[in-house]
Amino acid sequence: MEKSILKRAVSLALAVVMVFSVLVVVDPKEVKAADKTLAAGAGTVAVDITEEDLKAGTTSYVAFTPVKTGYVTFTMSTAAPTIGYVTLCDAAKTPLSSRDGFNTAETGAFYYQINYGVKAGTSYALKVETDKATNVKAEFVKQNKSRKNSRKKAVTIKEGKVKKGVMIADNKKADWYKINLTKSKKLKLVIKTKTNSFEKYGGLKFTLYKSNGKIVTSGDCISRAWSEKGKITYYTKRYGSSKKYGLPTGTYYVKVERANSTSSGYYELKWK
Repeated sequence: MEKSILKRAVSLALAVVMVFSVLVVVDPKEVKAADKTLAAGAGTVAVDITEEDLKAGTTSYVAFTPVKTGYVTFTMSTAAPTIGYVTLCDAAKTPLSSRDGFNTAETGAFYYQINYGVKAGTSYALKVETDKATNVKAEFVKQNKSRKNSRKKAVTIKEGKVKKGVMIADNKKADWYKINLTKSKKLKLVIKTKTNSFEKYGGLKFTLYKSNGKIVTSGDCISRAWSEKGKITYYTKRYGSSKKYGLPTGTYYVKVERANSTSSGYYELKWK
């Protein structure tokens, strides 16, 4: 009789353990975020975060390794409009960028396209936070990183000629350019950027220096939301006058850098 009661007690205990184990397994909080991998690190490739993936949670990681140094443009699209976030991470899923929002309900491309500067052969993971099935398209564009990373090594830009460059995520090196004014004139920088930050003082930063190293003006930041600032005119004023005069003849330098430690991207620069 006692053995029978003991067997029943043991059986009941095992049943409780089994039920508890099943409950732990299906608890959504314990399920790993969906992991995806882009098939290539060149050209244009895409991956889908499906409704089935979302059952495991609203966070997914998309792994990729660029074949060439340059920048990658991520375009998010959904059947139903939604707001989400992406973050560029390293292979260990440690963030390298800000938490960059996207909105597929808006018509402007900068709302749902986000750009990052990336290095060839480096493994990254794009963290995607979304509550709707989302197609993530990646377009990789080759762009060499300049080695002219100091004022002494600055590359000369001729008037009207375009210089292209990239700021790599998690890379502090700035690019330097030299402008020679042979006559006094208002100097206009024309800048195009593809970056990740949506903040006013995020994205890429452009600063004009005199030949003696003094700043002409404080640096101008150009981000996704402030791309209209891509034409910057430098001039001088005389005391007591509102008239704008040209900069004096001489040599000037332009420093291009990340606006902060979480931004990166591509740029085009010319002057006239």
